[in-house]
Amino acid sequence: MDDYSAAWSPNGKKIAFSSFDGNDFEIYKMNTDGTGQVRLTDNSTSDGVPDWSPNGSKLVFVRHDGNYCVVDDEDTRSGCEQTKEFENP
Repeated sequence: MDDYSAAWSPNGKKIAFSSFDGNDFEIYKMNTDGTGQVRLTDNSTSDGVPDWSPNGSKLVFVRHDGNYCVVDDEDTRSGCEQTKEFENP
């Protein structure tokens, strides 16, 4: 796997990152010691550039289709909720 765009959680205990799974990029999180890796997205569109909310309860990331998405840190299998569409200039 190729990993990119690592973002440390505000409390310094977790890292979110984008990783190429052979088809596209997906979002993962893990503990800073490398344990507890969890895949947060699983779709046919590349996801990248994750970042944490200020309190660390949510992750925001960009979806290749031009949307940005928010996923709850504890409800990792809830998928991605579209929150805003950006217009392409």
